[in-house]
Amino acid sequence: MNVVALMGFLTRDVEVRYTPSGAAIGTSAIALNRKWRNEAGELQEEVSFIDLVMFGKTAKTAAEYLKKGSPLAIEGRLKQDRWEDKVTGKPRSRVQVIVDRLNFVPRQKNDGPDPAAKPAPMPHVERENAAKDLPSTKELFDDVPF
Repeated sequence: MNVVALMGFLTRDVEVRYTPSGAAIGTSAIALNRKWRNEAGELQEEVSFIDLVMFGKTAKTAAEYLKKGSPLAIEGRLKQDRWEDKVTGKPRSRVQVIVDRLNFVPRQKNDGPDPAAKPAPMPHVERENAAKDLPSTKELFDDVPF
């Protein structure tokens, strides 16, 4: 099974290029932070940088709406590229995440200001109105054969 789910921050703006046939390919990277306390109780932090590759509409959407520092969650798969270094002749490789699904994540208060963010109205649902729109339990389970 080759499935990856990550949440972090973009390390650079998404760069979109196009193939001769017109297909969009976007590249960027995501920074993943891990914090923990060591045996002495001191706070430790580790940051990993993972390359991302996006295709088609996902690449175009990411380039349009996400900027360096934007929080995001992605789902995808790992892909290893292998090649021979032209200068040394030694084998080289790298692992990238091929992004299948991208989710925008709202900024947290402690993320700091996002200069590229545009204020957008948040959807609001009143509790009384939301309950009226839900089907009853009987309607939900009428077709269940057991």
